[in-house]
Amino acid sequence: MPISTKNNSSLLIVASSQNTTNSIKQVMGGLFGKVAVADTMVLAKQKLAAEHYDSLIINAPLTDENGIQAALDIAARLPIGILLLVSGEIFDKVAYRAKNTGIFVISRPVKGQQLIEAAGILITMQRRLDQMALENQKLRRRLDDMEIITRAKCLLIERQHLSEEQAHYYVEKYAMDGSVTKREAAMEIIARLDEL
Repeated sequence: MPISTKNNSSLLIVASSQNTTNSIKQVMGGLFGKVAVADTMVLAKQKLAAEHYDSLIINAPLTDENGIQAALDIAARLPIGILLLVSGEIFDKVAYRAKNTGIFVISRPVKGQQLIEAAGILITMQRRLDQMALENQKLRRRLDDMEIITRAKCLLIERQHLSEEQAHYYVEKYAMDGSVTKREAAMEIIARLDEL
């Protein structure tokens, strides 16, 4: 039974054979809202550089390279779910190389149900990656806010000779009185005190 999604995930299929590409597209059905294809790794890399994809399926080898090293490189630099299809003869070696990279390796031949289950894993993995990226962005913003607020407090302590507690209260009151965030208040304080 296919996994239901909001149909807003995107997939890039990289396969040298048009028959393989068509088979993968047919099995994926409505799992992905957008499906793009590339028949070489060079073309796939161009597509990945130009546009964001949630998931990537590589049917290795490709005509221009084996695709395995490219999958490892892509996994190291992009937050994308990767499914790598390889022959049974090299499965163990590739699975070992892909260990702890987030790449899901499957040995060919692949049955339709296996591909559907793997796609479900890719979609789930991408949602987790997106959630982690959002949380990281919030944390970075919070750290940036703290850095700006701390800088304003330090300037208040240094230039206005306030205590730590007074500086903290000053920033909070400035924000409240001006109906702005503490970050905005701190930036205004920094701008004003840096001129002195």
